[in-house]
Formats: sequence, C-alpha cells, structure tokens
Amino acid sequence: LRDRVDVRLGQAAAALAMGQGFSAGAKPPDAPQVAASGGGCPLRISGLQATTAALQGGVCPVKGAARAPADAGAPLDPKNMMPAANQMPAEGQTRVLPTTRVESTIPQADGSTRWVYPSPQMFFNALTRKGKATTDEEEHMEAVVAIHNNMNERTWNAVLEWEKRHANVCEYPTLARFMGRPDDLSAEARVRYWTTGQLPFDRHDWFVNRCGKEVRYIIDYYDLVDKQEADKVPTLHDATSMQSIELVVRPALDSFEAASDRAQRSFADSTSDLRARAEALVPSLQQLTGGALAGPAGSGVPAAAAGGRAGGMAGLRE
Repeated sequence: LRDRVDVRLGQAAAALAMGQGFSAGAKPPDAPQVAASGGGCPLRISGLQATTAALQGGVCPVKGAARAPADAGAPLDPKNMMPAANQMPAEGQTRVLPTTRVESTIPQADGSTRWVYPSPQMFFNALTRKGKATTDEEEHMEAVVAIHNNMNERTWNAVLEWEKRHANVCEYPTLARFMGRPDDLSAEARVRYWTTGQLPFDRHDWFVNRCGKEVRYIIDYYDLVDKQEADKVPTLHDATSMQSIELVVRPALDSFEAASDRAQRSFADSTSDLRARAEALVPSLQQLTGGALAGPAGSGVPAAAAGGRAGGMAGLRE
C-alpha cells in the first residue's frame, strides 16, 4: 500500500496533557471517537512502510529526559510530564492536519474521566518541538495516530487481563500515570536478548490504581519484522491489523503479590500449552493404533484410558 508508514517511534506517541475537560461514569462505557480536550500516550509505531527514523525519540514522557528549549517555561502536567496541548499549525507546516481527538477507553485515576489521545495536529507539533517532524510525517500523521491509539488500547486490555485476578477487591482498575523508559532494559527483555538476540524497540511503565493501591506494570514492545507485510492501519479496538508489534505486558516484581501473579500465569500458560500439544497428537496416535484410542462418544477420553479406569473401579468394587 502506497500510504503504509513504517513509523519508528522510539517511545512514541504523545501523552500530551491527557484527560482534561470530559466526564463519564464511574464505570466508563465504550468510548466513542469524539472531539475533546485532553491527551494520550505510549509508543513507537511500526509496520506501515515509509518514512522515518525521524519519529524515533517520540513524544512520550521519558524518565530522566531533559526538556526541550521550547518547553522550558511551560508548566508540566504531573500525570504525564508533558506541556499543555497545542492545536495550532506548526511553523512551516504544509498540510491542514485534523484537530479532532479520540477519547480512549482507559479510565483515569478518579474513575470518572478517561485519557484522551492527541490529535494528528498535536502529535505533529510534538514532533516539531523535538526536531523530528518532516513533510513525510505530515502526510502519514493520521495513520501514525491511529496505530498509536490502537496500541494503547491493546496494552490496556492486556493490563485488564492481569487485573482480573484481583476483581474481588477491585472491579474497575484505572490508569494513574505512565512513563516511557526506552533506555532501560527490563530483566525479562535482557533474558530474551541473551536467548534470541531480540531487543524491544520501546519500554513503558504504567502505574495502575487498583482501588487505592498503586501497581506498576512493565510493557516491552517488540518489532516482528516478518509480519510487517500484513500490517494495516487499525481502528481503535482492532486486535489483528498490527501483527508486527508484539506487546509483553506484566506486573513489575515490586511485591510478593506481583510475583505470585506472574508465577500462576506462567504455570497456567504452560499447562494450557501442554494440553494443546497432547490434544494435537491424538489424531496421529489414533491412526497408528487403528482407532483404539477412541474413547466413549463425546467423552474426549481415549478408549484404553477409559477401559483402564473402568477396570480399576471394578477392582475397587470387588
């Protein structure tokens, strides 16, 4: 596709002054795409071919990063460490970029408001402020923002999968704040590099409010080059269009509870994998044994195992 953009966002996607001026209930419904004032964040964008190492360095808040000269006098939002939103065209800009913003499904810490993603104009202004913007980025900015927003929704959904383990104490967790850490390799990412040679293109730490308890999550983002050709510009909740970006989301090992969650998840995943492999072998074994492994209809139990179990029970009855 001519308009596919391979946008490398070193820690991408702008958390520009998120979540101002809109409201929702304590349990926010699915968010529509609306114009709003507020912000958005996380990561680099990959997959849609075209420009731009220019986006590397991105516009997300970064741990320990120095402020750009243009930001020096501007107050920062403590939740995302970014200056206020700027919707005015950048100097030298050649295209009119949309200023409409998309409201996320990610609730802020108060539970009644959601984070809001940056508009294409805001995203481009952030790149301009950091000296990363070019004419090519103008052309593809809407696709860049669409991918950015989609990746954040996928990240939040992965966080919610972990948080289901604590639904008995907190049914509706929220995102309090976040931080880009592209230069800090997590322990898991380091092990993956030693064993596979793969490095994440970005890392973020998200701080989740579990009904009054702050829980840190680590997210590593990997670029799967062999899947880039299948990438498409995604809609907000599309889980399949950006197959070239792998998300590795897990609670940081900051507590015994987090370590227990990860151990239980790892065991469950391993057990599920072994079960799937065993089930995949059944047809081959049935062919080798002439169907002797076929158990009672609908039971899913091999005949030999079923017979053995019945014989064992008969022995007990005797």
